[in-house]
Amino acid sequence: MPAKQDHHATLRDIAKHCGVSPTTVCRVLQGHPQVAAATREKVQAAAAAVGYRLNPMVGAWMSHVRNRRTQRYTGTIAWVVEAALRRFAPRLQRTMSAAIPHAARLGYAVETFVFEEHGRKAARLGEILRSRGIHGVVLDNLSSTLDFSEFPWDSFACVGTSLDRLHPRLPVVAPDFHQATRLALARLSAAGHRRIGLYETPLTAMLTDLLSRDAFLASRSTFPKRDCIPPLECPDSDTRCIQDWIETHQPDAILSNSTLLPATLAKLRLKTTRRPVIACLNWNPEVHRRHHVCGVDYLPETLACVTIDMVEARLRHHFHSLPEERRTILIEGEWREASSAGTTAARGARARSGRSASRVCSSRAGRHS
Repeated sequence: MPAKQDHHATLRDIAKHCGVSPTTVCRVLQGHPQVAAATREKVQAAAAAVGYRLNPMVGAWMSHVRNRRTQRYTGTIAWVVEAALRRFAPRLQRTMSAAIPHAARLGYAVETFVFEEHGRKAARLGEILRSRGIHGVVLDNLSSTLDFSEFPWDSFACVGTSLDRLHPRLPVVAPDFHQATRLALARLSAAGHRRIGLYETPLTAMLTDLLSRDAFLASRSTFPKRDCIPPLECPDSDTRCIQDWIETHQPDAILSNSTLLPATLAKLRLKTTRRPVIACLNWNPEVHRRHHVCGVDYLPETLACVTIDMVEARLRHHFHSLPEERRTILIEGEWREASSAGTTAARGARARSGRSASRVCSSRAGRHS
């Protein structure tokens, strides 16, 4: 190729001179990272020799044209869930309601697979996915108690949604449990609650990687000693343990990742002056508005879209294996109010207002009689 500037040189001319494809030349000139260093230097030198540059107006127009085209079907992404976590069906419904249309815009379909530890082995799951031509996999809230040692990781672009590690190098998109707990504590404290407790089940403690508990215990250093309540971990079914803990420590608010706690608490006959407010760290409108609880929404729709984006990017770059280093994206939650999250002062004011109204009505009734 001549060293002087050639205004008639095209991208194909540079590709032919360098022995690469026009796509590779385009990637080099756009600064794409997935190009070998030697190839990058060769293409850049050839382009500089003839003064060739990409036309930004043409690039913008082609991007506009591509975005107007109907996205063709590219493949299927498997969304694998655990049978034991079907109690989180409302969260899964919100997740899939966002994941399916978002994946469709990228040219992918989403198919749900239920992984049962005793009925389906990880190696067998890999065989099923490969037989269906599936290369992208989302492992949604699968716990590390499942045996994935024989799963063919190198055959798939995998992303997890739980901090509980199935594999130390598995990329993860998960809620920021630490931020959610700190946010809930701040909101409850601002609402006048002082004795705040934390209740977890063994399952939720494992799925959150104990981050909720870590944030709770770290915040206790700012609590008066008389208001410090030890966290409780026990199964949802152990109502006696839950009742004893509440009656012993008498919290006025409880943080919890358990979706069953509001219903459990409603059935307990507590020997306390008032029932504690529940702030759910796994807030879902379908479940918790029914029980009038506040909490932190983990935004499963956002999590689903980010997860699909990560899988699609790995498929697009042919990363059908685990990366050398684990990448984690944390999604911050948002606070959701409910009628039972009012301040202690507000509840007292409403009670005093009610008593005053009763006295006024009684006085009027006496005068009329």
